[in-house]
Amino acid sequence: MLVNKLKAWLEDATSANPSNYVRYHGICFYTKEYAMIGAITGSDYPFGAGDYFLRARKGTMHLCPKRLAWARQYIKDHDHVQD
Repeated sequence: MLVNKLKAWLEDATSANPSNYVRYHGICFYTKEYAMIGAITGSDYPFGAGDYFLRARKGTMHLCPKRLAWARQYIKDHDHVQD
């Protein structure tokens, strides 16, 4: 389920020592749900291609307020529903 994968991403992203997966890769890479997230957001780069590549280079994906908010909102809206 995407909700469970996003919960794991969020827990990792907000931990004291985030993994390289959440630091250098987007949510799609972490969850392995490229097609599903692309379909949900309507974009291969829902937070902007420039933002993606800049954060990937700097290892700051996990600090992006838009990614954190999107994951939290998706979990809130779908936690009670089977993906």
